[in-house]
Amino acid sequence: RSRHCCATRESWLLQLRHTRRSARHFMQTSPRPGQPELHFPAPFRGRMLQGFPLGVSSSQIRARVRAGLPVDSLVPAAVAEAIRGAGLYRG
Repeated sequence: RSRHCCATRESWLLQLRHTRRSARHFMQTSPRPGQPELHFPAPFRGRMLQGFPLGVSSSQIRARVRAGLPVDSLVPAAVAEAIRGAGLYRG
């Protein structure tokens, strides 16, 4: 399980640049409120997903789970159940 702790997608991509293996993967990113469309630097390949930007980040979801707060209104029911069932993000 990989965790990306970077503040922006751009800094995340810069970190990936140093990993040879990453250049072979096709990445997808979803729009975030207030951020411009991401352009993948060479040699990375990917696309920006279309649709409504998510109003919550995965970091916020993990923080809520660690704090013992519900995430049922933020993720699909099956995802909330999987998080609870596997004990994910509890620290």
